[in-house]
This record gives sequence, C-alpha cells and structure tokens, in this order.
Amino acid sequence: MYKTTKFLFVLIFYLGTYNCIIAQPHLEGNIFIDTKTGYWKCELTVSNIPKLQEYKILLNKGMNIKFIKDSSDALLRYKGYYNGEIKGEAIGYYLVNHKGKSKPINQFTIEYVGAFPVYKNEFNTFDFKGYIANNGLTLRAAEQTKWYPVLYDVTNDRIIYDYTYNLQISLDQKKSIFINGNPPIKADNASFKTEKPRPLMLFIGDYHFIEHNGNYILNDTISKTTADAVFKNINLIKVYLQELLQATFKDKIYLINHKAVNKRKEGSSWGFNTYPAFAFTDVNFQNWIVDGGTFSHKTSKYLGHEFSHNYFGHNVMSGKLFWFWLESFPEYLSFRVVEHFADNSLVNKLIIKKVEQINKSKDDFKPLPEITSIDEINNTYRYVLGPLILKCFEIEFGKEKLDFVMQKLLAKSHHQTLTLDLFRQMSLNAGIKRKKYQLFYDKYIKSKDFKTNIINRIETSIHKN
Repeated sequence: MYKTTKFLFVLIFYLGTYNCIIAQPHLEGNIFIDTKTGYWKCELTVSNIPKLQEYKILLNKGMNIKFIKDSSDALLRYKGYYNGEIKGEAIGYYLVNHKGKSKPINQFTIEYVGAFPVYKNEFNTFDFKGYIANNGLTLRAAEQTKWYPVLYDVTNDRIIYDYTYNLQISLDQKKSIFINGNPPIKADNASFKTEKPRPLMLFIGDYHFIEHNGNYILNDTISKTTADAVFKNINLIKVYLQELLQATFKDKIYLINHKAVNKRKEGSSWGFNTYPAFAFTDVNFQNWIVDGGTFSHKTSKYLGHEFSHNYFGHNVMSGKLFWFWLESFPEYLSFRVVEHFADNSLVNKLIIKKVEQINKSKDDFKPLPEITSIDEINNTYRYVLGPLILKCFEIEFGKEKLDFVMQKLLAKSHHQTLTLDLFRQMSLNAGIKRKKYQLFYDKYIKSKDFKTNIINRIETSIHKN
C-alpha cells in the first residue's frame, strides 16, 4: 500500500479484477483555514489521475464548490450538486460534456469553501474518524472526511485516498501544523511536500510535539524516558510484523493525542490509523508502559491491530467483503502480537472472551459467500467473528500456512480486489490439500451453521491445550 516512492507515473499492471494501468494521483495548491471560526478555503489541482472507467470525485458534504477548471483555466461542467449521491461523508461529483454525459478525467483544478462547527466546552452526540473535529484547541481532519477531493473508482468499488502532494497551508494564526507524510512544524503559513503517496490527514492546533529519531508524539508533554520506552516497544512490534508478513515496515511513526468532540466516559479512549499517523483520544502514554519498561498486554494488542493496518489498509478497501480484509485480519494479527510478547494462555483468554461475545450476540450473521452489501459485516462480525474464522484456519492448518496466505494476499491486494476465491487459491498454494481446504470452507465459511461450528472448534482446541 505504501511502497511507491517515485513521483510522476507509477505504473502497476493489474491482474484479474483490474485490467488497467494505475497512476498515482498528485495534489497541489493552497489551503486556508480559520481555526477560530471553522472556515476553509481551498484551491487544489489533482493531476496524474489513473484511467478510470467510471469514477466520482468525493468531497465532504460541508464543502461547497465554486468551480472546477481544466489545465487551460477553462470552466468544466460537472454533475452531482443537484440531487447528489452521498457516499459516506461526501457527495460524489463527475465531469460531463456539453450533452451532460460523463467524460473522462485526467486533471482538474477545484476551488471550494466550507465551514465546520467549533466545539468550545460543548459536545456533539458523536465523533469518529470521518468527522472534521475542531474543539477550539485542535482541529482534526482525517482522509476519511474527504476534506480534499478523493477519487472513487466506481467500477472496482475502490477509494483512492493516497496522493503525493505539494501544498501551501495558511492559518489565521501561528499554530502547530501536521499533515501526514511530513513532520509537524509551528507556523501560520508553510509548505508541505511528499513524493511518497499518503492519505492526507491534518492535525492543527495549540500543541507541543516530541521528536525521537524521526518519530513524533504530538499534543503531549510526556518525559523523554517515557517517549524512549514507547518508541522502543513500537519498534519491537514493527519488527515482529514485518518478519511475520515478510514486508518491510520502514516508516517513521506519528502518535497523536487529541480530544473527542463527543462526551465520553472518563478514562475511555478510541483511536484510528491513518498510516503512519495514529490518533488517540485522551491517551496517557505513561500508562502504556508497565514494570520492566515494556508495553502492557492491552497496549501491545491495541497497537498490534493498528500497526497491522500498515499492511491491511487502503489497499484492501474494495469489494463487498472489504470489512473482513480490513479489520478481521488486523484483529487476528493482534492476537499474534500478544502471543509473541506475552504467552499463549493470555491469547486464549482473549479468544474465549470473543467466543462469549458471539454466543451472547443476537445478530444474524450471514456466511461470507452470501454477503451482498458491505453493511452486512457489522462491527461484531469485523472484530469478533471474522478473526475467529482466521483462528480456526490457524487451528486446522497451522500458523505457517496462514502466514503464507496472508503474505500472498497482501501481494495481490496492491493490484486487485481480494476475494474468497483468492483466499482459496493462496491456501492451495500454501500446500493445503484441496479436499481439506474444501472441508474447512464448507464448515467454517459457507455453512449456515458456521458460527456454531467456529465456537465448537475453538472451545475444543483451547480446552484441549
């Protein structure tokens, strides 16, 4: 997902689902944000756009387009404003010819403005990664908000978040500015560039930041001793994952402490990954470290999941099963991280808790082959049932075979949509006998009783050990 380092045309020949050549989009232009009022004004050019059969330009619902122009400064016709189609946090636009028919897209300049609430000692009823959150002290806008024009490949149901960029960011006053792919700086006007494609997350505000060998902690004032311990343990998890998945984890990490704009239970925290940035609400980094200077098991599991999105991230966000690939695999990998740094008995306790959660759930879970909409894979399916399917695979065939499958799926994910057929193919390539795989598939994936079968298999395995 984040291997490409060259600007200009990055050509990847797609197999199977994709029979086209994909370029890496580039974003250039000016962004002004008034942090006091929540006002935005952006003039951005998107170039080096991949050839897309059918596409949408996704832009946050709170942003209002002034116009779209071509490279010669001529106005371009577009549709989407009237009776527009919503996808997640954004409205989908597309360029049209003089007859109102969709036309190909290769480069465009878009100017737009928007305004978003500022919560000063006030709260919304919700907050999540796709929300542009301004609490008066910090402003957070992850790539999921589509604060910049995000390309959507309709044909392959794939959102393209990662861009190279050359951006000028201006503020109403001097503050710390962070945009994913660059170290934070204090300024009211600054340039940011990257030739390595990144999902564009902004974090702006009145905060300090700590640097440690090119890694950063933002919006916190922890001691150097604690920072050293945090980054030492982070490196251990990175090394373990890259060895397990046979893919390097070279990037520097940005840890962001921010406040949610919804009222939360004291002591609670939630986080998200916009690799290589990781954002957490109201986190106390000191609590990550236990006696001996290591991460607590809870922290190891949490970061094991989040860091696994370095591998199972935007590259797997396509197709009707994308929640399975995006969340179930990192959650399974978090078990492996805990097992590696702790012991098997602790992992068994975590898995038994998930089994109990599934037993209590009243959700109607469809077998993966019957899923027709991404919404049918709810949170319990993603974080509980899906990882247990992979645990059953591990029990039946062993860790080595599953590691091989994950490695090969990741290689495929950068140029095609992952499917159950690919999962089967990679399993057979791992040396699993066709008949044995079919028995596994029929019992734990396809069967209408797959949930019960999974619970029985895992309980039997754990009690046996």
